[in-house]
Amino acid sequence: MLFCKGTSSNILVLSDFFARYANISDQQINPKKSTIFSGSISQPRLAHIVNTLGFNIGVLPFFYFGVPILKVKPKAIYFQQVADKIKVKLASLKASLLTCAGRLQLLKSVIQSMIVYYIIIHAWAISLIKQFERCMRNFLWSGDLNNGKLVAVSWKVVCSPVKEGSIGLRSLSKINDA
Repeated sequence: MLFCKGTSSNILVLSDFFARYANISDQQINPKKSTIFSGSISQPRLAHIVNTLGFNIGVLPFFYFGVPILKVKPKAIYFQQVADKIKVKLASLKASLLTCAGRLQLLKSVIQSMIVYYIIIHAWAISLIKQFERCMRNFLWSGDLNNGKLVAVSWKVVCSPVKEGSIGLRSLSKINDA
């Protein structure tokens, strides 16, 4: 992924860079597999870039390594595909065969890692974070994403640090705010 301003001089430098790369590595840049995503440049300038480099024109938003790349403030709908993927992963785990400690370990090591990977790039909508915390809470206590269980410990206490006597889950709301 390369970023530039899109001026004529930048495009010539990129074109020269691609040619030098091909000479050194014996690997050619395939224009048919390469895409330009423009922020707010004029259509004539974009057409000039496409004609010079021969790349395709892409539209925003798009996914790069599973993360949506956006030009606008992130909304819950942009992350729904990612959220569904994580929920499917969580639902596919055989939670009924695990103890509460086993489910806790899965939440800490697998699910929270997946969510944090996406949250690091974009802050998620609060509605989506609350939805995930509800799924995690249900999974931890009952082993089912949709059915909760009445417990005596609040989620805020569960998401406290271990040194404070908690089980050490991290609060997605706090991670999202950070």
